[in-house]
Amino acid sequence: MVDAQRLNDLLAAYGVPWDPARADYDKTTIAASNAVESPFITDGTLFAAFAPDSRLDVMDVTDYEGANVIWKMCEPVPQNLHETYDVIFNGSVLDNIFDPAQAIRNMTRLLAPHGRIIHIERIAPVKAPN
Repeated sequence: MVDAQRLNDLLAAYGVPWDPARADYDKTTIAASNAVESPFITDGTLFAAFAPDSRLDVMDVTDYEGANVIWKMCEPVPQNLHETYDVIFNGSVLDNIFDPAQAIRNMTRLLAPHGRIIHIERIAPVKAPN
């Protein structure tokens, strides 16, 4: 969840040229509805800033937030998806499903030889009772 200016600042700090005018803005996810003052860019915009010629697929259990590959990660992925992706970005999947071990097996099967998986799990802090 980043806005175009923040991405521009991050890339500029590392000497990576990027034009914020190329940003597409997230209008479909739950996070987008909470970002009124500074809208978030889409996943596609973020990843294209690093790899402009790449293809982006988004996998989820439904198409509710714009996923184009619909699959339950608690079930084995079909053979036709095996070794498909060079990079898999897991953005807080494992903490939201019943069988995280199966999800990790699936991600491993989805990964092309010599590919990489990036896991980022974000769990909301628990407030102590008063």
